Amino acid sequence: MSDPCRNAYTIANYLEKMNSKDKDFRFMAVSDLMAEFTKNNIKLDEDSERKVVRMLLRLLEDNNGEVQNLAVRCLGTIAGSVREYNCESVVDALCENMQAKTDELREVSSTALSCFIKAMPVGATATKIAQRLLPKLHSVLCKLSPECSAKNEVIDIIGEVLARNGSTLTNFHTEAEKVLLSHVAEGRPSVRKRAISALAHLAVAASSDLFNHIVNEIIVGLSRPKAEARTMMAALIALARACPQRFAAFIPTVVPLFLGYAAAEDDEQREIALNALETMIVRCPKESKEFYGKMEEQLKSALVHDPNYSYDEDEDEDMESTNGDGEDFDDDDYDDYDDDDLSWKVRRAAAKAIEAMIETRRDEELHLSETFGPLLISRLKEREDNVRSDIFSVYSAVMKRLAISRSSAVVGVVRAQLPPLLKAVVKIMKGKNAKARQQCFLLLSKVVRAVPNSLSPCMPELVEGATASLEDSGASSQMKIDVLVFLEDALPSHEAADFFSSTGRLVPTVSKGVRDMFYKVSSQALVVAAHLLDILHAKPGGVAEVEPLCSAIFDKLRGDVDQEVKEKAILAVGVLLRQFALGDKSIELLKGLVDRVNNEATQLTALKALSMVVDSAQNVSLLPVLPSLLPLLSQQLKKNSRAVKGATLNALLEFVATFVRTPVPGKPTFEQLLDHLSSPIYTDTQSSLSRQSIHSFAAVVAAVAASEEDQKNASKLGQKLAEQLNHGQATDANKLFALLTLGELGKRAPSIFEKAKFKVEEIILGSFTSPNEDIKSAGAIALGALVVGSLEKYLPFVLNQISTQPKRQYLVLHALKEVIAFEMTLPECDAAFVAQVDAVWAVLEKHADCAEEGTRCVVAECLGKLCHVNPALLLPRLESWGKYRAY
Repeated sequence: MSDPCRNAYTIANYLEKMNSKDKDFRFMAVSDLMAEFTKNNIKLDEDSERKVVRMLLRLLEDNNGEVQNLAVRCLGTIAGSVREYNCESVVDALCENMQAKTDELREVSSTALSCFIKAMPVGATATKIAQRLLPKLHSVLCKLSPECSAKNEVIDIIGEVLARNGSTLTNFHTEAEKVLLSHVAEGRPSVRKRAISALAHLAVAASSDLFNHIVNEIIVGLSRPKAEARTMMAALIALARACPQRFAAFIPTVVPLFLGYAAAEDDEQREIALNALETMIVRCPKESKEFYGKMEEQLKSALVHDPNYSYDEDEDEDMESTNGDGEDFDDDDYDDYDDDDLSWKVRRAAAKAIEAMIETRRDEELHLSETFGPLLISRLKEREDNVRSDIFSVYSAVMKRLAISRSSAVVGVVRAQLPPLLKAVVKIMKGKNAKARQQCFLLLSKVVRAVPNSLSPCMPELVEGATASLEDSGASSQMKIDVLVFLEDALPSHEAADFFSSTGRLVPTVSKGVRDMFYKVSSQALVVAAHLLDILHAKPGGVAEVEPLCSAIFDKLRGDVDQEVKEKAILAVGVLLRQFALGDKSIELLKGLVDRVNNEATQLTALKALSMVVDSAQNVSLLPVLPSLLPLLSQQLKKNSRAVKGATLNALLEFVATFVRTPVPGKPTFEQLLDHLSSPIYTDTQSSLSRQSIHSFAAVVAAVAASEEDQKNASKLGQKLAEQLNHGQATDANKLFALLTLGELGKRAPSIFEKAKFKVEEIILGSFTSPNEDIKSAGAIALGALVVGSLEKYLPFVLNQISTQPKRQYLVLHALKEVIAFEMTLPECDAAFVAQVDAVWAVLEKHADCAEEGTRCVVAECLGKLCHVNPALLLPRLESWGKYRAY
């Protein structure tokens, strides 16, 4: 807590310095005071607070501008700390100052009041201040001259007050409407703009009758001269955005008016009318639907509205190279070009409205693609960069919607439009306009995602344009990334033969991109390099072109420090080794991958890359790295649950399974592999391995056994583990491992227990009598895994155990929870489990009343997880059952 005596002394010191004749003293005193309030280090008593407020108000009239500005900011800082009556005195003083004779004081006071109101926390005090302030602001606004710049701030403050406290100011709404409507027609644009914004805030809180009155008054104003009509349209746009549901009732009235203005000769009027149509389409799509036909005609007409320019054939050919970025533009070449030409705003507004139609009318993709597709393609010759950018955006929206819907009819329409589209894109790519080229690649990426394998006819030209953009010394990093993203999409989605003629250009360019200093460019180039390696593998003689890519990738693998680049380089190495036999270079790359396995940050990616290598048709020999790889994998399994779990463990299991299935040169035998992977279980003490680590070892050993073609080895392993559980000398760690491995074997290779000499379920149930709680818990996990592997056989067995064996009930319920949790992770539940959901529900419902709280908690978890399996059926059942039991 702050010391009152210290506070009083500190404040007195600040106030004394604020009275100093030295402006620096005054400035630093205000700055220090503001810092104290910002840090909440000070609590003022009533007298000190009153003195501080008076002093800050006095400093608003300081002859030094910096002190004035800091006093304004300080008033905002203290707004949430001072008492209500001091807030009132601030508001009263500032409102009085806004009527002062000097412009400077009026402007400073209005700015200070705006800052003070915006900084006040929402609450009872703010509401009372708003109720006190609004009538004063109306009075001030009426007294200020039309040319006074303080009017802007006053109207801003009115809008802020209405936005924050509009619902509590209903008594003032009618007066506020009159004041704001009178200023909507004000001569100065800045005043009109702020009045419209404040009017929108009022509309949100206004009653239905008042809202209707506001809209009707503005509609009447549409009949005024051009400038005022544009202002009224802007006001209607603001109201539609603020209250779309209320405004929907006026759509039949206002849309025909907007359509009329959209056909006017005045470009400014046409622009704002088109903006209004866009707003109606977005905010009130259902109500605007009856006007869509007329809107489409107006938008098509507006998109080609360019009266001051003639797009003849010869100019089309040279347009991109001469007027692409404005560098080579010559006014003498185009006498019709006018610096005051505003027709581009009409075309841009039309493009935005068309995009709004595509985004909102998702059930009419075919119609919109047929109606606007050819027109948009023809307008890619647009001479204004801003307009052309929006046209690219509109056609990209078509592709985006198509990528989601995958409508065969729309795909057919788009395929028919691709030849002229590609012709236009290739022409733009040959020009100097970097922004236009970048937009081409963004659009082409969306085309490839929406219509795969569709760019083959022009692929050499597109690749030439891509490599030229990447090699451009003036290309931005974002430009390079967008080009590389296009290549990433195009390479795997087209036939490899489409790129055979272009690899000579692609390989050196992509290799240079891999070495780029900016990590985002480098990582994206590595992704493209991986796809390009697949192309070179398919190309006859492609191995001769691999060296530049190989060298660039290996340099990144060894030297880069960025995590994203490391991961992409590791995956690229995996593809390189999978596709090409590189002799001694392969050994060096393999050792690099093994080193990455030992790094927790790159472990997951390195295991995926090794899986690709093992699964390769090149029969890459792992013999040089096996002596270090197998102990390394074993060490990874020893780490605690946070280091090896989830995706990393799954990647490790996938690698091991692939390694076992594939005839890799130098691969160890089944027994040798198990000895390598499970040696820590039998050589380390129990205390050095966590239960999660033992579970990881069990999962890997089971994956090895289940991946063997000859299941005799897996059967022998199961028999050995069963004997180990019955061996009196086995350690608890050995028993944990044996139990969990039996469960994993039952999950991954259930057939090995069909002809076994023992009943695996009985052996697992025997662990429930162990005095060791970890062994009991491992038994429940193992039983759950066993059930997952053979639901038809073991799920009824588990349900029967829950019903007939009270002493085992708690642990068997945990096993059932493991089963349900596994089914939750599947994209689609196993049919055998779905068929027994009702039986599972009945057993859980029966035991929900168990006297043991622990059992009831497990039942609750099971019921909650089970509802994920079939929410539509089970959630209502759970809800109704819970309501019934509540009584």
